[in-house]
Amino acid sequence: MAGRWMEMIRDIVSPDRETHAIPSMDGPLRPNNGLDSCEIILGEDAVSKPDDVAIGPDGILYISSGTRVLQYSPDTGPTEFGNFD
Repeated sequence: MAGRWMEMIRDIVSPDRETHAIPSMDGPLRPNNGLDSCEIILGEDAVSKPDDVAIGPDGILYISSGTRVLQYSPDTGPTEFGNFD
């Protein structure tokens, strides 16, 4: 009952307002927890504050952190690729 009164007051105060339907949360608006559920491959002890990541043509993951560049392969794990001063 109070909701109907509020709607009438809104119509009087701003009669030109548009009502918008709230979209359902499915399709592209569906909640996504992909990042929350992904496997952690490197701990904080291996790399702190990564700056950037890239995947090379060989499929190896390269991670920059400060002056270090690490490469990660599922077979060998993280290894230091380079260090820049």
